[in-house]
Amino acid sequence: MSIETSNDTARRRSSALVISEKKPNFSHPLENELFINEDDPLILECIINGNPLPELIWFFNDRKIIFEDGYDRKSETLNPESARHQLHISSKHRKLGIYKAQAQNTFGHTVSTCQVKKSAHSINRRRAAFEESELQVPTANVQRRRSSVTQPHPDQIQPITQKPIIVQDLSKFQIDLGSPCALTCKSKYDTEQEWSKDGKPIDSAKLNDGSIFTKVDRTQNGSIHVLNIKQFKQENVGHYELILKNSLGDVRSQGQLDMKGIPPTFTVEPKSAAVVKGKMVEFNCRVGGSPKPEVQWFLNGQLLRSGGKISIVEERGLFILRINNITDSDVGEIKCLAKNSLSEISRDVSLKITGEQRPPSIVDKSKSTEVNPNESVEFFVKVTGAPTPTITWTRKGMAISSNEFYQLRTENDTHYLLIKKAGADVMGAYLITATNTSGKVSAEIDLSIT
Repeated sequence: MSIETSNDTARRRSSALVISEKKPNFSHPLENELFINEDDPLILECIINGNPLPELIWFFNDRKIIFEDGYDRKSETLNPESARHQLHISSKHRKLGIYKAQAQNTFGHTVSTCQVKKSAHSINRRRAAFEESELQVPTANVQRRRSSVTQPHPDQIQPITQKPIIVQDLSKFQIDLGSPCALTCKSKYDTEQEWSKDGKPIDSAKLNDGSIFTKVDRTQNGSIHVLNIKQFKQENVGHYELILKNSLGDVRSQGQLDMKGIPPTFTVEPKSAAVVKGKMVEFNCRVGGSPKPEVQWFLNGQLLRSGGKISIVEERGLFILRINNITDSDVGEIKCLAKNSLSEISRDVSLKITGEQRPPSIVDKSKSTEVNPNESVEFFVKVTGAPTPTITWTRKGMAISSNEFYQLRTENDTHYLLIKKAGADVMGAYLITATNTSGKVSAEIDLSIT
């Protein structure tokens, strides 16, 4: 048998009277931005929490709203710490501006704001209605017809009694790269919306930089939700979802954006090549497609990359592969592969070494000679070889080029050096060097002055 003391009873009673203190907060704030037709009535809704239950004060453009004809408010207590509030504005009131709901209790206050803007459809709708009335009724009846139009009183607008419904779902589209596009959903009874892509909320950075923006047009007949993409990119491809909410539940609409592309095609195809060993060979192609195809080059199945003797570049839309100093190891199959997100294509060509390979040979040359001062003299050397050798003339280790002292010329396989004016500064041994990929040969001719 247990005995309860008066102290225990008092302690239990005092604990039962403890109330958790809660500052006001919005579990469902106002919409940040709304687009409406000026002639339509407007309903704003929010849900606040707090303990004690907060009081809600409405403001329009920083002025407290006085509830009279044209303004109405409705409140519904959901539980001891939560309430739903609605602000009803009739069609006769100016509605464009900033609305503020301020919730406050003894532990603090918080604010939710909504900016109401004119719908882009409002002006067009009004103009169309006017033109239609002008065409269909006599002028005398126009004024009477306009004045007979009435807008519903806020009392006729029912509070939210069901969760949102989808009137028109998001769609699936194929979009050209770089084109603008939009996803649109029509709904009723929603007070909040949330967009996501591939299961993740739309990146706020994208919304801030203007590449993606969303808007809501709310009318008496429902809402139109639009997600606009200014310039469609590869990263915009994906599955989109719009979640529509109110205090009674939510509903989801789904759509898909895919890229409308063009598979790769060769407008200029690479061609097989046969080249002399030691020389440079070039393959090129031009490829069309959207998105722009990537081009890769392969030699005997191995992917080629720029570096060393290999150069891969794009010049004015032409994709070019250059291989310098061709050797036997470069012989084989060259593959050009072009691909984008839609498909890939390839072309195979061959690289061969051709031509007779012979080292340079000096078959004839001038003999060493002696001349008088200030006389001119011309030396020659005849060289053969395959590929055609390159000839250089040097004196005392310095390469000779055409200038005020010398003149160089070539006729077929014979090479000439003219010494314009003999003197101490041009006398001595002249070295002739012939070089090709198969070898090198040299010879000397001496010049002396009497």
